Amino acid sequence: MQLVDRIAAHRSELTPAEIRVAEFMADNPHSVGYLSALKLAEASRTSDATVVRTVRKLGFDGLDDLREQFAVEVIAARCVVLVGSGPARSIADYAAHRFRRVGVWSVAAGSSGRSFADELAAFAAGDIVVLMSYDRATVEVSVLYGRAAALDIPVVQLSEGVHTVDPQCAVVLGVGRGNPGYSPGYAPTVVVLEALVLAVAASDPDRSAAAGAVLDELRDQLS
Repeated sequence: MQLVDRIAAHRSELTPAEIRVAEFMADNPHSVGYLSALKLAEASRTSDATVVRTVRKLGFDGLDDLREQFAVEVIAARCVVLVGSGPARSIADYAAHRFRRVGVWSVAAGSSGRSFADELAAFAAGDIVVLMSYDRATVEVSVLYGRAAALDIPVVQLSEGVHTVDPQCAVVLGVGRGNPGYSPGYAPTVVVLEALVLAVAASDPDRSAAAGAVLDELRDQLS
Protein backbone atom coordinates (compact mmCIF):
# COMPACT_ATOMS: atom_id res chain seq x y z
CA MET A 1 0.00 0.00 0.00
CA GLN A 2 1.38 3.42 -0.96
CA LEU A 3 2.00 5.96 1.77
CA VAL A 4 -0.79 8.26 0.53
CA ASP A 5 -3.21 5.31 0.68
CA ARG A 6 -2.12 4.48 4.23
CA ILE A 7 -2.67 8.09 5.27
CA ALA A 8 -6.16 8.07 3.76
CA ALA A 9 -6.99 4.76 5.47
CA HIS A 10 -5.78 5.89 8.92
CA ARG A 11 -6.51 9.62 8.75
CA SER A 12 -9.42 9.41 11.21
CA GLU A 13 -7.06 7.89 13.79
CA LEU A 14 -4.49 10.70 13.54
CA THR A 15 -4.34 13.82 15.67
CA PRO A 16 -3.87 17.21 13.94
CA ALA A 17 -0.13 17.10 14.73
CA GLU A 18 0.16 13.57 13.36
CA ILE A 19 -1.67 14.63 10.21
CA ARG A 20 0.97 17.35 9.72
CA VAL A 21 3.69 14.72 9.94
CA ALA A 22 1.91 12.37 7.55
CA GLU A 23 1.21 15.10 5.01
CA PHE A 24 4.80 16.33 5.16
CA MET A 25 6.09 12.82 4.41
CA ALA A 26 3.58 12.40 1.58
CA ASP A 27 4.56 15.75 0.06
CA ASN A 28 8.30 15.18 0.58
CA PRO A 29 8.87 11.43 0.20
CA HIS A 30 12.55 11.95 -0.63
CA SER A 31 13.07 13.38 2.87
CA VAL A 32 12.08 10.14 4.57
CA GLY A 33 15.27 8.46 3.38
CA TYR A 34 17.69 10.72 5.20
CA LEU A 35 15.90 12.80 7.85
CA SER A 36 15.90 11.54 11.43
CA ALA A 37 12.75 11.59 13.54
CA LEU A 38 14.00 14.83 15.11
CA LYS A 39 14.55 16.49 11.73
CA LEU A 40 11.18 15.30 10.46
CA ALA A 41 9.65 16.79 13.60
CA GLU A 42 11.32 20.14 12.97
CA ALA A 43 10.19 20.16 9.34
CA SER A 44 6.58 19.35 10.28
CA ARG A 45 6.55 21.60 13.38
CA THR A 46 5.86 18.71 15.74
CA SER A 47 7.96 16.54 18.07
CA ASP A 48 10.05 13.44 17.45
CA ALA A 49 7.62 11.47 19.64
CA THR A 50 4.78 12.60 17.35
CA VAL A 51 6.74 11.43 14.31
CA VAL A 52 7.28 8.00 15.83
CA ARG A 53 3.59 7.69 16.82
CA THR A 54 2.50 8.74 13.32
CA VAL A 55 4.73 6.19 11.63
CA ARG A 56 3.39 3.42 13.87
CA LYS A 57 -0.23 4.46 13.41
CA LEU A 58 0.32 4.18 9.66
CA GLY A 59 1.20 0.53 10.16
CA PHE A 60 5.01 0.61 10.24
CA ASP A 61 7.27 -0.71 13.01
CA GLY A 62 9.37 2.45 12.81
CA LEU A 63 11.21 4.76 10.42
CA ASP A 64 13.53 1.99 9.23
CA ASP A 65 10.52 -0.17 8.34
CA LEU A 66 8.92 2.77 6.53
CA ARG A 67 12.09 3.35 4.50
CA GLU A 68 12.32 -0.34 3.59
CA GLN A 69 8.67 -0.40 2.48
CA PHE A 70 9.25 2.70 0.38
CA ALA A 71 12.14 1.03 -1.36
CA VAL A 72 10.33 -2.27 -1.95
CA GLU A 73 7.25 -0.53 -3.39
CA VAL A 74 9.38 1.60 -5.69
CA ILE A 75 11.33 -1.37 -6.99
CA ALA A 76 8.18 -3.19 -8.21
CA ALA A 77 8.93 -2.32 -11.84
CA ARG A 78 9.16 -3.58 -15.40
CA CYS A 79 12.89 -2.97 -15.31
CA VAL A 80 15.29 -1.61 -12.68
CA VAL A 81 17.85 0.71 -14.28
CA LEU A 82 20.98 1.12 -12.15
CA VAL A 83 22.81 4.34 -13.02
CA GLY A 84 26.33 5.11 -11.86
CA SER A 85 29.22 6.98 -13.42
CA GLY A 86 32.95 6.55 -12.89
CA PRO A 87 33.73 3.87 -10.28
CA ALA A 88 30.01 3.57 -9.52
CA ARG A 89 29.40 2.17 -13.01
CA SER A 90 31.00 -1.13 -11.99
CA ILE A 91 28.74 -1.20 -8.93
CA ALA A 92 25.74 -0.56 -11.20
CA ASP A 93 26.73 -3.56 -13.34
CA TYR A 94 27.09 -5.73 -10.23
CA ALA A 95 23.74 -4.64 -8.74
CA ALA A 96 21.93 -5.18 -12.05
CA HIS A 97 23.34 -8.70 -12.12
CA ARG A 98 22.13 -9.31 -8.55
CA PHE A 99 18.61 -8.08 -9.37
CA ARG A 100 18.42 -10.41 -12.38
CA ARG A 101 19.45 -13.30 -10.13
CA VAL A 102 16.25 -12.84 -8.09
CA GLY A 103 14.02 -12.60 -11.16
CA VAL A 104 13.87 -8.82 -11.64
CA TRP A 105 14.95 -7.60 -15.05
CA SER A 106 17.65 -4.99 -14.59
CA VAL A 107 20.23 -3.12 -16.66
CA ALA A 108 23.13 -0.81 -15.87
CA ALA A 109 23.78 2.63 -17.35
CA GLY A 110 26.10 5.54 -16.72
CA SER A 111 27.92 6.66 -19.85
CA SER A 112 29.14 10.24 -19.98
CA GLY A 113 28.40 12.95 -22.52
CA ARG A 114 26.44 12.27 -25.67
CA SER A 115 26.86 8.51 -25.27
CA PHE A 116 24.41 8.68 -22.36
CA ALA A 117 21.65 9.58 -24.83
CA ASP A 118 21.47 5.98 -26.08
CA GLU A 119 20.90 4.70 -22.55
CA LEU A 120 18.33 7.37 -21.73
CA ALA A 121 16.46 6.64 -24.96
CA ALA A 122 15.95 3.04 -23.78
CA PHE A 123 13.99 4.15 -20.70
CA ALA A 124 10.32 3.14 -20.84
CA ALA A 125 7.19 3.72 -18.80
CA GLY A 126 7.06 1.23 -15.93
CA ASP A 127 10.81 1.33 -15.29
CA ILE A 128 12.48 2.41 -12.05
CA VAL A 129 15.81 4.23 -11.89
CA VAL A 130 18.24 3.69 -9.02
CA LEU A 131 20.68 6.57 -9.31
CA MET A 132 24.04 6.76 -7.54
CA SER A 133 24.68 10.50 -7.40
CA TYR A 134 26.72 11.80 -4.49
CA ASP A 135 27.89 15.23 -5.62
CA ARG A 136 26.37 18.28 -7.27
CA ALA A 137 24.20 17.32 -10.23
CA THR A 138 26.03 16.83 -13.53
CA VAL A 139 24.43 17.60 -16.87
CA GLU A 140 23.83 13.84 -17.26
CA VAL A 141 21.91 13.71 -13.97
CA SER A 142 19.86 16.77 -14.90
CA VAL A 143 18.92 15.30 -18.28
CA LEU A 144 18.16 11.95 -16.63
CA TYR A 145 15.65 13.58 -14.29
CA GLY A 146 14.03 15.34 -17.23
CA ARG A 147 13.71 12.09 -19.13
CA ALA A 148 12.35 10.27 -16.06
CA ALA A 149 9.77 13.01 -15.48
CA ALA A 150 8.62 12.85 -19.11
CA LEU A 151 8.00 9.10 -18.77
CA ASP A 152 6.67 9.30 -15.20
CA ILE A 153 9.52 7.08 -14.01
CA PRO A 154 10.37 7.30 -10.29
CA VAL A 155 14.01 7.75 -9.33
CA VAL A 156 15.56 6.31 -6.17
CA GLN A 157 18.68 8.35 -5.44
CA LEU A 158 21.62 7.17 -3.37
CA SER A 159 23.39 10.24 -2.03
CA GLU A 160 25.61 11.46 0.80
CA GLY A 161 23.67 14.43 2.08
CA VAL A 162 20.67 16.68 1.80
CA HIS A 163 22.52 19.26 -0.31
CA THR A 164 23.17 16.79 -3.15
CA VAL A 165 19.68 15.29 -3.26
CA ASP A 166 17.45 16.27 -6.15
CA PRO A 167 13.92 17.06 -4.91
CA GLN A 168 12.53 15.32 -8.00
CA CYS A 169 13.53 11.90 -6.66
CA ALA A 170 10.83 9.62 -5.28
CA VAL A 171 13.04 8.25 -2.48
CA VAL A 172 16.54 9.06 -1.28
CA LEU A 173 18.74 6.58 0.56
CA GLY A 174 21.57 8.16 2.51
CA VAL A 175 24.95 6.52 1.81
CA GLY A 176 28.26 7.77 3.18
CA ARG A 177 31.58 7.42 1.35
CA GLY A 178 34.03 8.39 4.09
CA ASN A 179 36.11 11.32 2.89
CA PRO A 180 35.19 11.82 -0.80
CA GLY A 181 37.81 14.53 -1.24
CA TYR A 182 40.55 12.10 -0.28
CA SER A 183 39.57 8.55 -1.12
CA PRO A 184 35.83 7.83 -1.36
CA GLY A 185 34.75 4.35 -0.35
CA TYR A 186 31.88 2.49 -1.98
CA ALA A 187 31.41 -0.36 0.49
CA PRO A 188 28.32 1.31 2.07
CA THR A 189 26.80 1.70 -1.41
CA VAL A 190 27.24 -2.02 -2.09
CA VAL A 191 25.66 -2.86 1.29
CA VAL A 192 22.62 -0.66 0.58
CA LEU A 193 22.14 -2.16 -2.88
CA GLU A 194 22.51 -5.69 -1.53
CA ALA A 195 19.86 -4.86 1.08
CA LEU A 196 17.54 -3.64 -1.68
CA VAL A 197 18.06 -6.85 -3.65
CA LEU A 198 17.31 -8.97 -0.57
CA ALA A 199 14.23 -6.89 0.27
CA VAL A 200 12.92 -7.27 -3.27
CA ALA A 201 13.65 -11.00 -3.26
CA ALA A 202 11.80 -11.40 0.04
CA SER A 203 8.81 -9.45 -1.29
CA ASP A 204 8.15 -12.19 -3.90
CA PRO A 205 9.73 -15.50 -2.79
CA ASP A 206 8.05 -17.49 -5.58
CA ARG A 207 9.58 -15.27 -8.28
CA SER A 208 13.00 -15.51 -6.66
CA ALA A 209 12.74 -19.29 -6.33
CA ALA A 210 11.67 -19.65 -9.97
CA ALA A 211 14.62 -17.54 -11.12
CA GLY A 212 16.97 -19.65 -9.03
CA ALA A 213 15.54 -22.87 -10.42
CA VAL A 214 16.07 -21.71 -14.01
CA LEU A 215 19.63 -20.70 -13.18
CA ASP A 216 20.39 -24.08 -11.58
CA GLU A 217 18.93 -25.97 -14.56
CA LEU A 218 21.01 -23.99 -17.04
CA ARG A 219 24.15 -24.48 -14.94
CA ASP A 220 23.55 -28.25 -14.95
CA GLN A 221 23.23 -28.18 -18.73
CA LEU A 222 26.49 -26.27 -19.02
CA SER A 223 28.43 -28.53 -16.63
